[in-house]
Amino acid sequence: MSISIRYEDDHILIADKPAGMLTHASAKLAEKNLLKELNRLDLKPVNRLDFHTAGLVLFGKNAQAVFYLNQLQRSGGIQKKYQAIALGLFPEKKAEKTAYLLKDDAQGRVWVTDEPNPDLKPIITRYRVIDECPGLSLIEIELVTGRTHQIRAHMALLGHSILGDPFYGNPLKNRQYGVKTQVLIASSLTFIVPRTDHFFHYLDTKTFSRLGPSLTQYKKNG
Repeated sequence: MSISIRYEDDHILIADKPAGMLTHASAKLAEKNLLKELNRLDLKPVNRLDFHTAGLVLFGKNAQAVFYLNQLQRSGGIQKKYQAIALGLFPEKKAEKTAYLLKDDAQGRVWVTDEPNPDLKPIITRYRVIDECPGLSLIEIELVTGRTHQIRAHMALLGHSILGDPFYGNPLKNRQYGVKTQVLIASSLTFIVPRTDHFFHYLDTKTFSRLGPSLTQYKKNG
């Protein structure tokens, strides 16, 4: 399988992961993984995407790069945006929402609620509507926190599950539109590194992106 490399220098590589592929090898799953397909032993993933989520994955190529990339990610110096097709029309076309998440390792999923709970992890998700048609919305999503399945579970809690999502979605709507996997893409990475003495200052304000989904192919089934 040919993997698109969106950017590469001496320290990082950004690859475009197809849907239906793991980011890295798993002891539980035998499916293909991006690291193996790239055949690059020097790479370490800094962000990871779900098996059925396509889009940009950032790799460090050496220990020093990985250290600073992880530092940037924790401090908000790497802005990740996603695009998705969600069910329904949003009353608020742009918003920041907070919820609380519990990870259920036994079932391989998460649970989210609006109710604060000291035993749950807070999640913050920003979205804005890019386009809409009857029954569907194309949205851009930015994660303020980055928890497992955050986008999929949080959108479902808001009543706008991701089209095709087999875990948190609407099975009837998924069948209606003929979609079996979530229409969710990691569409852009932007580096915010204003400090001139930082290892990755040369990437400051640079954005790397790929095409997101379109409503066009789904309108006929609405």
